[in-house]
Amino acid sequence: MKYLFTFVLLMGFATLVSGQNTIKTDSLKRILKSSKNKAVVLNELALTYLTVSPQEALKYAETAHKEAKLERDKVQLGEALRISSLAYQALNDYKRSIELADSAINVYKEIKNDAGILRCQEVIAATNMLEGNYEKALDLLHTGAEKAKQLNEKRTYAAMLIQTGRIHMT
Repeated sequence: MKYLFTFVLLMGFATLVSGQNTIKTDSLKRILKSSKNKAVVLNELALTYLTVSPQEALKYAETAHKEAKLERDKVQLGEALRISSLAYQALNDYKRSIELADSAINVYKEIKNDAGILRCQEVIAATNMLEGNYEKALDLLHTGAEKAKQLNEKRTYAAMLIQTGRIHMT
C-alpha cells in the first residue's frame, strides 16, 4: 500500500509539472506572435524545451540565432549559441556542444559580457565532465568559480561548486 501511494503521488507530481510546462510554452508561443524581441522569447522557449525535448530546444535556439542576427542583438545571439550547446550536450554530441559554447564565448567577448562567458565555461566544464575529462573540467570550474565570485554571479558560482562536487563524488 505504501508503494502504491508513493507511485500515485509521483505520477500526480509528474502530471502537474508536465502541465505547467505546457502552460509556459503555450504562453510563450502567444507572446512570440506579437513580440518585437523575438530572439528573447525564442531563447526562453528553447530553454523550456531543453529537458523535455533537446531536438525541439535546438530548433528554437537555431531560430533564435537567426532572429538575434536580424535584430543585431549580440546578447541573445550568445544565448542562442549557449542553449544550442546545451541541447547538443543533452544529445551526447559533446564535440559540437563545445564548439558552440566556444562560439558563444567569442560573441560574449566582443561585447565584454563576463557573465555570459562564465555560463559558457560552465557548459564546457560540464561537457568535459560527461566525457570523463575530469581534470580539465575541474580546472575550468575552479577558475570560473573564482571569477563568478568576483563578479557576484551567485547562480553561476553555485552551479560551478555543484559540478565540482559531482566530479569529486565520481
